[in-house]
Amino acid sequence: MERKDLVKDVKRGDILLMSNNTFLGRAIQKITKSVYSHAEIYIGGGDCVGATNKMGQGVRVRPLSWNIKRFYRIDIFRWPNLSEDKAEKVCQNALKHVGENYNYLELFLFPLTFILPDRWKNPLASKHAKICSELVTRSYKEAGIDIIPNKTEGQESPADIGRAKSLRWVGAYKGGWKIRGCKRGKEC
Repeated sequence: MERKDLVKDVKRGDILLMSNNTFLGRAIQKITKSVYSHAEIYIGGGDCVGATNKMGQGVRVRPLSWNIKRFYRIDIFRWPNLSEDKAEKVCQNALKHVGENYNYLELFLFPLTFILPDRWKNPLASKHAKICSELVTRSYKEAGIDIIPNKTEGQESPADIGRAKSLRWVGAYKGGWKIRGCKRGKEC
């Protein structure tokens, strides 16, 4: 059986930005004016680490194949020239958060980040509870890579990651297969 494009193209430490049709997913896309509603880190071996809002799950490891089935679109973003050493640090940083809770309160306060000054620090941002995009940016930041400079911690969204000029867009995938003619952050 031929391997899907996504499985061939993804590398350890890559950021996966995803789109789904759930109520919350569509709300995040609408609020952030983006096609993305979720973010995870690919840690290799066919697995990803992400913070999920499903009751009782929080930060967990799950197979890339699960994401391919659940999300109608997955885009790969890559830090340019990410060394194996740095990729390992990013992945280990993400893995150390496995088991932490999902920060539901921060998620519900998230829309305020669009009307309050950028320097406003979300009082519910926590070192021990995460939303998906916060897990991704913190895992990179702890490895010495600031993918969204000048963004207050706890105010990151999948849209912010997708707009980060520091990241290289590898491509968009549907059902694991590359979508030809698609552009970064655009509906296709």
